[in-house]
Amino acid sequence: MLLLLAGMLSGARITLEDATVSDTAASPLIASARYKLEADGDIVRTLVNGGATDLGDWVIPRSAAGAAYECRATILSGSLSSGTAGSWLPLSADEEWERAQTTNGTSQCVFTLEIRNTATLLVLATVTITLDAELTGGG
Repeated sequence: MLLLLAGMLSGARITLEDATVSDTAASPLIASARYKLEADGDIVRTLVNGGATDLGDWVIPRSAAGAAYECRATILSGSLSSGTAGSWLPLSADEEWERAQTTNGTSQCVFTLEIRNTATLLVLATVTITLDAELTGGG
């Protein structure tokens, strides 16, 4: 209840949801699954073999996005190919996390993603993000 009240008092609402991003490619390509929070409030999924897709907004209204918020990824299993985990990062800049697969096989990274208010340090949302990348023997 306190989290909801805090969001209502600021006039903004954090709208993150659990997500799975999966990319499959045939060798010699690379499979890459990416999840990004953009400074303008967008959530974007990017696949090497499927392009970018807007998954909605992480804050409503989007005009509230930016320096008033920070995010932190905490690895639950697997590893990231790129992106920062374990530190609070300002959402005044885009933040992206990637799991890539460059040899035949599959790889996965599962992490929690939190967003907090920079003034109060109150965590407003916690979700689980799964990144799956699979490279097959095709070619």
